[in-house]
Amino acid sequence: MSTIVSSIEYRRDWEAVKQLIASSPGSTSEKLAAVEREYNNNANCYILKAVNTTTDRVVGVSVWFLHTSQRQPGCWTGPTTQPHIYLYLVSTQTSNEAAPYAQSLMQWGIDRADSLGLEIWTYASSSDTNLYESNAFIKVEEILTEYQSVWSLRRMAIDNRRVHKEAYLSTCGFW
Repeated sequence: MSTIVSSIEYRRDWEAVKQLIASSPGSTSEKLAAVEREYNNNANCYILKAVNTTTDRVVGVSVWFLHTSQRQPGCWTGPTTQPHIYLYLVSTQTSNEAAPYAQSLMQWGIDRADSLGLEIWTYASSSDTNLYESNAFIKVEEILTEYQSVWSLRRMAIDNRRVHKEAYLSTCGFW
């Protein structure tokens, strides 16, 4: 099984992406409309798809917001005012093979965060934190709602010099 992760092409992919977002826990038509509005109007919003290369079907989706400047905490920005990346959602087809798709989508954001030296924030239900914890997210705060318990999760920033070590160690062409 091979997966390709790429940005969605709105006209071609929106129906498949919409179905995956709608099937995610806690999804409502209002949230779906808000995601579509943010994608069309917010330059910081990235919607990615995971495509199974064997079937050529969209099998997963993630919604990311890259905030490289300070922002007020909010629904689309996450819980911090510092520059960061906010993962709004990861959703995959429910099947035995969903984990690799979710990991591929997660890796896209981790790679961006590591290259920019930014932390990642997200929220997840208490029963659904394994993917995040396996990617070095730590539980910051438990939020009790009327319906369920939700965790605020954070993946610490990694020093760019560690990620791009070769570039910092090589002085070839510097002088």
